[in-house]
Amino acid sequence: DNVLPLITSAKRTLYFQNQYIKISDDETKNPPKFAALVDALREKIDGGVDVRIILRDIGDTRPMLEALKTNGFDMSHVRLQKSCHNKGIIVDGEVVLLGSHNWSGDGTVYNRDASLIFHNRDVAQYFQTIFLYDWDNLARQKASAESAMPRLALSGEEPPEGSFRIPWESYFGEYQADLQNALGSIDVPTAPRRVTVL
Repeated sequence: DNVLPLITSAKRTLYFQNQYIKISDDETKNPPKFAALVDALREKIDGGVDVRIILRDIGDTRPMLEALKTNGFDMSHVRLQKSCHNKGIIVDGEVVLLGSHNWSGDGTVYNRDASLIFHNRDVAQYFQTIFLYDWDNLARQKASAESAMPRLALSGEEPPEGSFRIPWESYFGEYQADLQNALGSIDVPTAPRRVTVL
């Protein structure tokens, strides 16, 4: 009952970290209180508040991400982090919620969980520093389960079914420049013209 007013109070920043946001495809299975929390989070993004959401990168995260997108979330505000087990919300660098609630219908409405809200700038700033470190250094836009190593394709070779060709520079361009800078005068072989990403 206190989380919704906390979210709606955000004026400048709202940083959210949890294992997941589990929205059911069947709207009748999303309890109204949980739906109101999800709506409030999305509305803060739509309203121009700096909202950043970090969720756990474990297993198949695609259904969770698709449910967020289907529910109108701007996915540029969502990142995934391996081994994330934090459950917290930081509002305007002034207030922080920490607790055990997972973000699902059961986790926010029915389970016996507890969260504390600290109206203390020093405490909020401490956790905001950690959150921003995670956002900048550990959280990623791409799910690790969906990352794939490319397969080099010979000139004229057809890509296997389900894959496509992209230029080497499009996939490895920034890395090749970094490698060239690191190696200095050592000649780096010329890149193949195309790669196939499986």
